[in-house]
Amino acid sequence: MRVISVARSVILLTLCAVVACAAASSSGDVGVRKSVKVSLETPWAGTSLQHETAEFMLRVLSASLGSRQHSAALETKRLLRVAAENLPRVDEGSGEVDQTGCCVVAIGCRRAETEEELRRALRQESGERDASCEASTIQAFDVEFATSHELSRSSASPSAVLYAPMGASCAPALHALLREASEEGKVRFAWRLAEGRACSSSPCSDLGRSPHAELPGWGMEMALKNVEYSARNDAESEQALGAGERSKEEEDEEEDKDEDEHDGAGEDVALAEATARASALASDSHLLPRSLIQALAGSGDDALAAMARLGNDQVAGLGLRAASLVLSSSDPRASLATLQALSSHFPLFAAALAQTP
Repeated sequence: MRVISVARSVILLTLCAVVACAAASSSGDVGVRKSVKVSLETPWAGTSLQHETAEFMLRVLSASLGSRQHSAALETKRLLRVAAENLPRVDEGSGEVDQTGCCVVAIGCRRAETEEELRRALRQESGERDASCEASTIQAFDVEFATSHELSRSSASPSAVLYAPMGASCAPALHALLREASEEGKVRFAWRLAEGRACSSSPCSDLGRSPHAELPGWGMEMALKNVEYSARNDAESEQALGAGERSKEEEDEEEDKDEDEHDGAGEDVALAEATARASALASDSHLLPRSLIQALAGSGDDALAAMARLGNDQVAGLGLRAASLVLSSSDPRASLATLQALSSHFPLFAAALAQTP
């Protein structure tokens, strides 16, 4: 049954990759926007959406792909691959140039990059596993290859980790050898999606890559409006002053009128913003926690002012409180609605999150 589940995941993964590639190729320019976009970026480069989709599918649809949750996992595997590339080659006496290829297998305390090297490594490996070789140790986040002879394998069996991207021409042959050895109970096998410098990528595999990955739900966007200036002739002003000044009472009346009009316009803007927020979350507002519903009912200015009064210790715990609030609901729809609301209007709910126990 597990093999069938993996096959279904591969089929769905292929469909997701095709849809993502088609969407990327069909997207065009949407016009020039007068805005300034400020976002929070990760220190690592943007990872491939195709590989993030694979991580997403292997975890049985446990989280949203749009949150780029699996980008950090791919970066972790890339760093583990770098550690594996520093291991000595299996075939040291062959006289070949020690150059890392696209596919690397960490097995024991050595690495193999060709079929012949992997066969030799499988023959040399004994049942004892060196715990000091972390590059070839299967971790809790790995998805171990499932076989029909799992009872014949034990935790003492040597581990083999394949570092290769999806679609690499060198991956099928190495995968077949490791699968056969795993079926026979000789090794424990896991495949980590990690690309190397020598890998050639397709347009679909490049989808999502960028110098830095942007984290959704963090940052801000400022819309710049056109500002028009009115010019006044100084000569006309001097003539007006020469004709006589207006009384102070008239000026005070005009100032009061202008302030009333400004206050009325401010109330209209605040009402429009509150209406827009309510309409944006109207369909799912009943699924939100009570604290978020109360924050949504308030004004945006009050929420921003309350957020500005938060201390450093309160701000430091907002991310953990937001994640706990998303995971606290047993209804998946409520968790998704909470995640969407927090990602779209995080400053509005910051003060409410800080008061969450």
